[in-house]
Amino acid sequence: MLNALKTYPVQLRCLFVESIERLTAEHLENLFKVHLSEAGSNKYHGECITLGFWRDYLQDAELKLTTVSLEEVLVFVTGSDKIPALGFSPAPSVEFLHDEDHRFPIANTCENVIRLPLKSKYEYFKKDMDFGIKNSHGFGRP
Repeated sequence: MLNALKTYPVQLRCLFVESIERLTAEHLENLFKVHLSEAGSNKYHGECITLGFWRDYLQDAELKLTTVSLEEVLVFVTGSDKIPALGFSPAPSVEFLHDEDHRFPIANTCENVIRLPLKSKYEYFKKDMDFGIKNSHGFGRP
């Protein structure tokens, strides 16, 4: 290990020193693997609309246009407010809730997955995301 540290100090720095890099919408968007239905299906069409809303929501969170921060989104999905140096295992993913009974997002921190409800308008999506994330109990964080 000592030889590796001497040989690759810059590459291994992230394992021992906390990054001060600010979390961005682009970081989160690239972090999540999106699970879409078969292209051309009715489900696929609704998922693509909601995926656009998800991306807009992350941008709004970065610009502080929502009541939720990007760190709170990450905590909601993974239980962590930072991206670990070696990444998440399993990798975070986005799935979709096609059942109209689900109004708010659902997260499973063991699987690092967020399930997004399908919405027809961004305003509804944003409002329900804010409420769902702000009113979830998780990991003793305020």
